[in-house]
Amino acid sequence: MFKKALLQADLTPSQAEILNYLYQNKEAKVSEIATRIKRSRAIVYKEAEELVELGIIEKIEKPRQIALFKAGHPSLLQKLIDEKENQLKKDKDLLNSYLPDMVSKYNLANNRPGIRFFEGADGMKKIYDEILADESDFYLIRTAYEPIYNDQIAPIVDEFIKERVKKNIKVTAIIPSDVEDEAKDAKWILERFNVDKDLYTAPVEIDIFGNKVAILSFGEESIGMIVESKQIAQSLRQLFLLATFASKAKKI
Repeated sequence: MFKKALLQADLTPSQAEILNYLYQNKEAKVSEIATRIKRSRAIVYKEAEELVELGIIEKIEKPRQIALFKAGHPSLLQKLIDEKENQLKKDKDLLNSYLPDMVSKYNLANNRPGIRFFEGADGMKKIYDEILADESDFYLIRTAYEPIYNDQIAPIVDEFIKERVKKNIKVTAIIPSDVEDEAKDAKWILERFNVDKDLYTAPVEIDIFGNKVAILSFGEESIGMIVESKQIAQSLRQLFLLATFASKAKKI
């Protein structure tokens, strides 16, 4: 009667049949259950003990009597499902925390670039979190447009800077600005190279860290990607250094 629904609770077919039988009978011995559901006694006993461990059924034992099994209230099944969903979420979060590093190692081992795409404020946060997780100094080509840091993005950027400073990660940045603030730069562990605002007007930020390049676009929709390639990262890092060298030469 209830077997199909019970299978959706991630029970084995035998467990579903045992529980289905016990929901319709007050209590029963293993031999009785085995006969009714046409399973061996060994299988029924094993599966029933597992259901007891899950807290779904109860084992009734009395001196010199054969043990009986009794179903618990059906609401216990909902509790079990909720617990499994919570555990699944924890497992998923754990996997996601390791996934970038797993992808990185896989791509490096197979000598192939990896490209991952991100959307929205949550996507931008994931990119910044990955930069922080790398825990190495990096290069930044900063967007010129402050207004693009809307109410969702601005707090993420502020938190990123705060965490970066905590981790003592230095950033060398090309910034479209004519403002100098040595005290602020020192506080932010920032080495800046100012360029004329008209030279870089795109609402796009580029971060070069480790063997990765992150590109964040803050247009009408926030989108971004991380390209993982030692060659590409090295090439853009060298272009960055050439640009800063030209900036230094111009000042001299």
